[in-house]
Amino acid sequence: MRSFKTANKARTQKSAKLETNTEISDSELRLMSKAEVLERTGLTFVSIWRQMREGRFPAARCLGGKSVWIESEVAAWMRALPLREYKEKSA
Repeated sequence: MRSFKTANKARTQKSAKLETNTEISDSELRLMSKAEVLERTGLTFVSIWRQMREGRFPAARCLGGKSVWIESEVAAWMRALPLREYKEKSA
């Protein structure tokens, strides 16, 4: 059984490996739950999970064992979606 100090040291080392983006202002740091992301995007969680693995959707963060997303990253992903092209109207 690991002691408290050993477990805390392992947790600290794991946290130190996380990369953070310090260029984001505090007003852009609203966290979104999985339910909010599903509602906002209209996608299923399976689609989101697949796109995250492929690097095509913002990565989730872990907060208390649950997945959360930074709202500004999800909004940027939505703004970057391609525009729908329509056929020219024939005369």
